Amino acid sequence: MTHIELTHKDRVFAATAGLPGTPHTTPPSTPLRSQSDPDLTTNKRIPLPRSAYFIIFVEGCERFCFYGLKTILLLYFMYYLQLNKDSATSGFHLFSFACYFTPTIGAIISDGFIGRYWTIVILSLIYFLGTCVLTVTAIPSIGGKHLAGPIIGLLLIAFGTGGIKPCVSAFGADQISLTNPRTLSRFFAFFYFSINFGSLISTVITPMLRSQVHCFGYDCYALAFGIPSVLMLIAIIIFIAGTPLYKRVPPKENIIMRFIAVILRAIQNAICHPSSGRKEHWIYYADDKYNV
Repeated sequence: MTHIELTHKDRVFAATAGLPGTPHTTPPSTPLRSQSDPDLTTNKRIPLPRSAYFIIFVEGCERFCFYGLKTILLLYFMYYLQLNKDSATSGFHLFSFACYFTPTIGAIISDGFIGRYWTIVILSLIYFLGTCVLTVTAIPSIGGKHLAGPIIGLLLIAFGTGGIKPCVSAFGADQISLTNPRTLSRFFAFFYFSINFGSLISTVITPMLRSQVHCFGYDCYALAFGIPSVLMLIAIIIFIAGTPLYKRVPPKENIIMRFIAVILRAIQNAICHPSSGRKEHWIYYADDKYNV
């Protein structure tokens, strides 16, 4: 006869299962995960695909670039461009707003038109161009105290960094099979480590470059902006070098554009065709073209 050892929880359940007044329950169990997960069906940890490491490295470099520029931007406005405190603060926050508004544009371009890969490549080049403009105009003999150059550079940077923001993490997830949830979790652990590591290092290094290195008779903003520019160039080169390894998901229907189209159609019908009957909700005026 086979001897079976019962845990304390099993003994309590067996002892109380048939007693009067004791509700019939089943022992708690741990939810089972899909047996199709290779991490469960084998003792070996599934390695990340090589393409994922390219993306992780690129994200770290990009975050170094962005936070390196942003860390000293307010000082650049006040002490180099000699803006007053209110103007410098407004400019800094307008730049931050632009950086976090443009991801919507990047998502529209990526999902509806050219896909994540080409969105990352093209907008990264625009991003790099912006860092170059900002670096060059920080040289007194070239840019002087004029605002046109820095404004153009910052607009390009905002469009580039915001545009690739929704694409890079999603493109990294594309490289991982959906049947490997633990592998996907490891990818995002490394991915967000690279984000925080790049950000941390840049916020230490770029202020030191600005204050401790002097060039052209000033604090060296050109060098402090130039190092992040070089990191962004390296990121672009590394990303393109990994092209043969990437899985590319073709663009599908653009949800954001469809959402806007439904709203516009509903407003149009509500104004131009009110005789079609009162609707329970104004969005239902778009039901002649869309399934709402």
